[in-house]
Amino acid sequence: MWAKDDTAIIVWDNPIECRLLVYSATQGLLAQHIPYENALGFRTVNFSPNGQFLAAGSYDQKVRIYNHISWKEITEFEHKKLLSDDEDIHIYTEEEYKQGGPYSYDEEVTSRYKMVQLPVQLTTSKKSGTKESNPITGNGVSLTSWSHDGKYLATKNDNTPN
Repeated sequence: MWAKDDTAIIVWDNPIECRLLVYSATQGLLAQHIPYENALGFRTVNFSPNGQFLAAGSYDQKVRIYNHISWKEITEFEHKKLLSDDEDIHIYTEEEYKQGGPYSYDEEVTSRYKMVQLPVQLTTSKKSGTKESNPITGNGVSLTSWSHDGKYLATKNDNTPN
């Protein structure tokens, strides 16, 4: 994948090795990141809209953010099973909301979001232990998506259903 400013090429080897390489056409290898060894590697890599940050989701249920100047890791986010109230986390649940009478023709069904009180125990699954699953596609962070302004990052961990 090319960097947004076309100054570097980002390569992640394969799902078997956790290795992220950054190459320059003129300077060769600029950076190499190997967060862990002897386990499945990166699943998804995605630049922020302005190209300043690179999000890399991996099979260890973590997302690592790299900056585009030094290509160093800025931070790491982990998908935890237990979210406690001492963390700055907000969780919302979507629920059906009906307006109007139950027998009226003008009843309108919409949805609204309600903040969940912490602590919360998230339901997780270990899909790789089942016969019908594929350990390559059933675990870890499979999706990273930046907001249009690059301020927020949404992620999907396949070990946490829904």
